[in-house]
Amino acid sequence: MEIGRTQRNIMLAITVAGFILLRFWRIDVACQWFDEIFSVHAAQQNWGDLFGFVAADLIHPPLFYVVLKLWIGIGGESVFWLRALPAMFAILSLPPLIWLVRVLKLPTLTAPFAILFLTFNGSILKYSQEVRMYSMLMCLSLFSAWLFARYYIKGKSFVPLLILNCFLVYTHYFGWFVVVSEIVAILMFQRMKWRRMVLMFGVLAAIFAPWAVAVYSASEAGGVAQNIGWMQRPGIRQIVTLIFNLIEPIYYQATSVDPISDVKVALPILVITTLSIAWLIVKNKALIMSETDALRSLSMLFAVPLVIALTLSCISPFSVWGTRHLIIVFAPFAVISAFAILRLPKAWMQTASVTLIVLFSGYGLVNGLTSVPTVAPWCEWNSAAAKFAEQRSDTERLYVFEDLAAYHAWFTLKDTNSAIIKVNGTAVKEDKAYFLPRRFDAVNVVNVEDINEPSIFVAFRTSRFEATASPLAELSQLGYRIEKMEPMSAEPTRTFLVRLIKN
Repeated sequence: MEIGRTQRNIMLAITVAGFILLRFWRIDVACQWFDEIFSVHAAQQNWGDLFGFVAADLIHPPLFYVVLKLWIGIGGESVFWLRALPAMFAILSLPPLIWLVRVLKLPTLTAPFAILFLTFNGSILKYSQEVRMYSMLMCLSLFSAWLFARYYIKGKSFVPLLILNCFLVYTHYFGWFVVVSEIVAILMFQRMKWRRMVLMFGVLAAIFAPWAVAVYSASEAGGVAQNIGWMQRPGIRQIVTLIFNLIEPIYYQATSVDPISDVKVALPILVITTLSIAWLIVKNKALIMSETDALRSLSMLFAVPLVIALTLSCISPFSVWGTRHLIIVFAPFAVISAFAILRLPKAWMQTASVTLIVLFSGYGLVNGLTSVPTVAPWCEWNSAAAKFAEQRSDTERLYVFEDLAAYHAWFTLKDTNSAIIKVNGTAVKEDKAYFLPRRFDAVNVVNVEDINEPSIFVAFRTSRFEATASPLAELSQLGYRIEKMEPMSAEPTRTFLVRLIKN
């Protein structure tokens, strides 16, 4: 597909503008959810406590929380401002992607086509608006890929690569997968440079060692089981989900009960990209040497993290497989897919493929723009806490029966004098993927039989309100009766705020 330089620049400008605009689409519509609350909570710690608080969580390095603390210091804690940080990192990932394509000497249209894939990608869009470290991880992994390509192709930028990778591994443990990918690429295709790569790994390990010691010291019995013990090992469903996530426009599976894909939109795009990559593999002998080198390095950046994550998830005690962690492979895949389309044998095939991808992505975007945003179940805990604050007397406290509810309620009311109590000993089923942070004591925990106030508020979720079901059944045995019941949503009704009075 040959077009003039001006047209190429216009296409690049359009795709970049579209990418930026979509990062802010509905950015502050949804409430902050559990993981985002933890991010803000960590960033609110004073500098002396922040690192210990994050180390006690075990599963993430501290750099993102440091950056978020500085970000909050600049602009406050509005939902828009908080989510503007990951959006900013998503936008900052575009320059290294463009530079990567140039260093690898791929066709100039590869960059706008790759950005087009990432612009509409539902997973990238989600994590560009979530107050977590995943967008920062993608951004730094792309800077690392660009600097590595400079070292791989030209023998330059080793020291900047080393420095950048220090930030990368302190952003997320999967940053190490990117480092290993780069080392594997050198060992496989440019062994003459192996000493420097081994040196880089050793320096990174030495710089990372203090954090590893801090995490080990903060670990408790059970270790990361509480954090990631719920994660499923990668079976066929999990692998298929990731495959769709790599190309899915706009849609993202928000909960486990949602379909893994909007198949009518995603499947045609998957077929186009799969056939294009298959053709590229079959006809790879027709590529020039620079393109072969480019695909080798890109393939390592894409395949090695997947192999490591898959292997660890199968042989270690706990799975580490998840789309949010593997966001490091999305950009390399987008570049490979864009290049594969540009290497289709006929110009009309290239044009038709791009046109169809744009049309189906546009259809997915229209579906997203015209859909009514749903209220996430955890947002109802925020609503229940706010209602409680409006209606409570000075002595009444809010009792909840899940750590998820307790953390959301506490965060909603943290600037008030409202007391949130977590109750154990009822038949209420908890989602064990959510738990109150370690080294956090602002929420008291009691057994149900210890409740003895004249009047209390309780908040709980259930598919159908029944006074004879838990937790009201246990409270009834303690002599409490319902004085007022208020649902937080109409359809489906899930969370209830109930005021109880003791007989």
